[in-house]
Amino acid sequence: GLRMIGINVNEPVTDVVAWAQHFQITYDLVVDNDGRLSYQYMVRNLPITLFIGRDGLIRQIVYGEVSDSRLAAELAALLNN
Repeated sequence: GLRMIGINVNEPVTDVVAWAQHFQITYDLVVDNDGRLSYQYMVRNLPITLFIGRDGLIRQIVYGEVSDSRLAAELAALLNN
């Protein structure tokens, strides 16, 4: 299976909810107001995309925006393992 989680850093929950509704976001969203997730995953700049395997290990990190083709390729690689 595949699970996608969006993490918003230092954003008010009301803003995140409004944004998610506006863009019809259907994946889970988390707000990292205390920086614990950013610290745990060594986030230095935003945006960042982490591709995590079924075993919980980070398989790929992409800094900056992710193109549709790159997203498709990384997801296919994860789902085929």
